[in-house]
Amino acid sequence: MKKEGQTTIFIILAIIILVLVFGYTTLQKSKAERYFSTPENQEEINQIKSKIFSCIEISSTNSLSKIGAQGGFHSPPKEHYKIEEEKFLLSIQSFIPYYYHNQKALHPSKSVVESEFSRIFNEQLSECIGLIESDTIDISSHNPQTTLEISEDKLTIITNPNTAIMSNGNSLTLSNSQIITRNSALNDIITLYSEMSNTKVETQGFNCISCMEEFVIKKNLYIDSYNFDEQSTIFRIYENYTLDKQSWVFINQEIL
Repeated sequence: MKKEGQTTIFIILAIIILVLVFGYTTLQKSKAERYFSTPENQEEINQIKSKIFSCIEISSTNSLSKIGAQGGFHSPPKEHYKIEEEKFLLSIQSFIPYYYHNQKALHPSKSVVESEFSRIFNEQLSECIGLIESDTIDISSHNPQTTLEISEDKLTIITNPNTAIMSNGNSLTLSNSQIITRNSALNDIITLYSEMSNTKVETQGFNCISCMEEFVIKKNLYIDSYNFDEQSTIFRIYENYTLDKQSWVFINQEIL
């Protein structure tokens, strides 16, 4: 009975603490909302929101370039070629992934590309928001949340920057979801490189570019290949009819 009584007291204390914390947090938020709702602060916040939207646009472009330069990955997959800084093929890439290695297809699926893009985008957006300046308000990125949806001929980027603003001891998070839609060939690029990798497995290492010719012509895509070394070939898939002119780079191991 004594232990049951102690447990009950602990539960009551925990509830009281939670109520006090919630009440304090609500009070502080209400105070901050009143402070930032003044006309002079609202004018400054509107300018900050405009700059955040510009960051979203810039981050979209930069992230698409980087995801393509690194073959659909944010971080190096297990099989990749690490590029020394002084030998970057593109200034935004530090590695190139293998899509065919040791007789296995290793290309990323569409869902992996969507997830990896979101990671790159969140980093780009946080960095851009961190550069926004204001004379009266401190600004910082607070864990942006982003998803990419790849459909037949477009991309949809849904992001919530979760930007923290602070001034005179008041803090608030600007949580406004934004949706960016872009015409894109990325879905076709993913289809093409998947077919290239799978065909290489089926043909036991043969690069059958001619097998893809009809699809490439129909979808207005281009393929370049470079002999990287005796054991590998770099492939670049690209298009030139959308605003972003998406480019995609990867390596295939060759049969010796």
